[in-house]
Amino acid sequence: MNNNGLVNDQLYVNLVTASPLVIEEALSAFIGEDPNGDWLLTISDDTTADGGTLNSWTLQVTTLDAAPSTASAASSNSTPVAITATGTPVVTSSIMVSGLPTFLTDLNMTTFMSHTFSSDLDMTLRSPQGTIVTFSSDNGSSFDHVFLGTLWDDDANPGGQVPYTNNNGLVTDQLYVNLTLASPLVPEEAFAAFIGEDPNGEWLVTISDDANLDGGSLNSWSLDIQTGSCGAVPTATPTATSAPPTATPTDTPVPPTATVTPTATPTPGSPTGVELSSLDSGSAPSPVSAWPLMALALVTLTAAAALLRRRSTR
Repeated sequence: MNNNGLVNDQLYVNLVTASPLVIEEALSAFIGEDPNGDWLLTISDDTTADGGTLNSWTLQVTTLDAAPSTASAASSNSTPVAITATGTPVVTSSIMVSGLPTFLTDLNMTTFMSHTFSSDLDMTLRSPQGTIVTFSSDNGSSFDHVFLGTLWDDDANPGGQVPYTNNNGLVTDQLYVNLTLASPLVPEEAFAAFIGEDPNGEWLVTISDDANLDGGSLNSWSLDIQTGSCGAVPTATPTATSAPPTATPTDTPVPPTATVTPTATPTPGSPTGVELSSLDSGSAPSPVSAWPLMALALVTLTAAAALLRRRSTR
């Protein structure tokens, strides 16, 4: 089965643009950083014979004039749920959350799950507002019990840099070992999809075992929820424009930079959206702000041919 919208689960069609896509590793890993400076996109083509061009790319950034005030709370469910070895069962488990502030800023999850063929499992987390995130599908190879204590965190792998063979820390790229816990892991679909929602209500984990003969149990799971307050709604949105990129092939590529021109002053304490586009490689960037990055909401890439191909080893 496919889950269109996820870059690693999309049913691709030749010469048809796949968009929008959830990227393999969460852009929410950048939340809290100062966005000013050089943003570098690196592309590694790991096979010969085919090529293409990165024609342009764009970042859309949201910042705050100060870090929001935050609070954290943990909730758990320790009632085991059996995943039978007969047929293709689908099981669920829920956690009820109440009494928290109504703006979620971050969420991590821990699962204690045993299973004798981990890649049989497709797993989702549904928020009280109905948003569904796939945190793993068909990962873990044929190995046993690799998610028995896994911390799922969008920020779990801050240093992976292409080219690489495996990128441990990503659930889709982890080099799994039988009977060995894989943790922490970046979920397959970003938990950042829950940001801004009211976390109060029922959170539901659903596990689908899509093959016969092997089974296990969701022994327990827990959520670590961070909520925050970030002030008033903004009254204006800064924008940025750029000329089409120009490039001359060289042996040493020069990272493109971007010029940003705010068109209004944001309300203090409020989020501000800024769009950055790639420019000529020699131009100097103007500051977006000295504010921490709240969200990197969009990356747009256009290319004449596919430059990245992921070959599954699972």
